[in-house]
Amino acid sequence: MILMSLYMPEFEGTGKHYPKEVQELIRGFTHRFFKNAVLFQISSGRMILSVDPKKNPDYKLGADEMLEHFYAEYPRFHLDYKIVFMKTYDEISEKHDYIKMIMFLERKMDLNTVCIVGEKEVADFNKMNYVLSQIEDIKKQGNLNDPRVEVYCQPVLNIATGKYDTAEALMRMRLPDTGMVFPDVFIPIAEEHGCIHALSRIILFKTCIRIKKLMGQGYNVQRISVNFSVGELKDPGFCDDINGIINDVGIPHDKIAIEITESQNESEFMAVKNRIEELKGDGIKFYLDDFGTGYSNFERIMELPFDIIKFDRSLVIACGSDEKSEKMVTHLARMFSAMDYSVLYEGVETEQDEQKCIRMSARYLQGYKYSKPIPMEELSNWFEKSAS
Repeated sequence: MILMSLYMPEFEGTGKHYPKEVQELIRGFTHRFFKNAVLFQISSGRMILSVDPKKNPDYKLGADEMLEHFYAEYPRFHLDYKIVFMKTYDEISEKHDYIKMIMFLERKMDLNTVCIVGEKEVADFNKMNYVLSQIEDIKKQGNLNDPRVEVYCQPVLNIATGKYDTAEALMRMRLPDTGMVFPDVFIPIAEEHGCIHALSRIILFKTCIRIKKLMGQGYNVQRISVNFSVGELKDPGFCDDINGIINDVGIPHDKIAIEITESQNESEFMAVKNRIEELKGDGIKFYLDDFGTGYSNFERIMELPFDIIKFDRSLVIACGSDEKSEKMVTHLARMFSAMDYSVLYEGVETEQDEQKCIRMSARYLQGYKYSKPIPMEELSNWFEKSAS
């Protein structure tokens, strides 16, 4: 079978429907260009046309003609769309998997584009499905020592001491069939399916275990930061969960920092503020991550008791382009420093980057100039032992 999907994001959601004119247009195309084709309304914003190639041996010509007429007619509706063309595959047997695959591809598509599915797209979908099955199993098992979730760390240079005594914990997955899987692949999947906190808990637990071991060996560990999403902080049980893991391992709370990105949502803001205040009362530090990557509300930032503001690499790059940008970033960094926030520049890659960040009131520096992310077990090569 041949499947053709039309998705219009504007009409996806409860109580929304395709305009009658659009429905009539698509139905007209169905009967005009194909024999015995079946049109399914999958959701309020998505229709899928199923075409039997045996009854339509010239289906490719029909599809081309349909697209040509679609492009001619559609501008009058002023609506965005995404179109997917694909055939059925032996390795995909369940009907709902085709819908999942179409939705998977749509998320990667730009608006007003057409995707013709080939072997690469099928392979990408199968990998996504496999990763999802592993993530769901990790959540179901609830094993904080699950070997499929690994912690890598990137050491952070303390400008005041010239030493490495902090680091950022980074999530990786190593799965039986695929080997290493990187965050840009599995984190969106985990977030979409409500599994991200199960992975974050494992990272926190393994980080606490490593800190305890390093401290027991006499290493000077100021803290290690762990990333959590704003969605995780909204959970009323978040603080008890975090404190429970730290207490069970038995390390001081101030050895852990939590990194979050800024939220623009009012309800999220209040929930995040409450969680930060509660956990800071227990000694946990907080970082604002990715400052400079989007719209920033300074009033909101000042209301949240962050300890460190992480300036994104995009700001470091911008400062290399002109003097005005460097002055602006320097002013921001000095303003934060004057209000007792420490400034950490991430994405430092060259000697020039380093000197520029130091001029711009850096307290901490992080990036490939110092180290790429390394297995957590190698942190002892970076941290120094405390003076006896």
